[in-house]
Amino acid sequence: MVVELRDIRLPLSTSVPFLSTKFATKARVVFFTKADLVSKAYASKVLKWAKSQEMPAFVVQSHGNAKGLKRIFEQAAREYSKHQKTVLGITRIVIVGLPNVGKSTMINALKGKNVTRAANSPGITRGRQWIRLSEKVSLLDTPGVATLAKKQGRNDTQRLKLGLCRVLPDKDWDWDELALWLHSELISRQLWKEQDTESFVPLSLDFSETLHTISNRYRLIVAGGEPDFNRASQMLCEYVQKQFLTDLDLDGVTYR
Repeated sequence: MVVELRDIRLPLSTSVPFLSTKFATKARVVFFTKADLVSKAYASKVLKWAKSQEMPAFVVQSHGNAKGLKRIFEQAAREYSKHQKTVLGITRIVIVGLPNVGKSTMINALKGKNVTRAANSPGITRGRQWIRLSEKVSLLDTPGVATLAKKQGRNDTQRLKLGLCRVLPDKDWDWDELALWLHSELISRQLWKEQDTESFVPLSLDFSETLHTISNRYRLIVAGGEPDFNRASQMLCEYVQKQFLTDLDLDGVTYR
């Protein structure tokens, strides 16, 4: 069977395009990862959306929940074995997903030790490896498929969304571009409020003014005493990611 991991913050953009054709005959289930980064209400909406798409799905957290993860995998393996005879009575599960959606972190949690290398950057896993989870279940960890994300005709908005959630490597986007897009989204969706001018990262209706205010408040300067707009943009992006990402609902697929 195939377990596809998707970042719950981007439940559509982090899908793997080729799965429906390459693994058409295999049982498939989606795990929405990084649930600790969103609200329970948002996670519930994503699950309802998945159900409306007739998509078997679970919301999972890799950190500190090894027992719960094992139960989910073992339940899925039992259900799969009812419908298809497995080789030597062993269910082989391949785990796939775009870079940095939590594949290696999940496998390490399941195994109880660092059998795969994990980091907060895309493309760390270099090769395939089989990992025996139990006598009846084996997992296959695979490298991320970042090149697919770029070759499937994804537009600039999709590229920036993937960059925000660190699915694409840093070289494929920059903080200034991302900050401008996020600021525009906040304004157009009316998530900006007047009191945000007094927040940790002050916002205004004008993007340039926002960067100037952030630079001045936190003394972000470059040589010659000029404002460091790149660092100000990064601070704005990180603030939006923490405070507004669930409200932005970037993929627009939550069931309402």
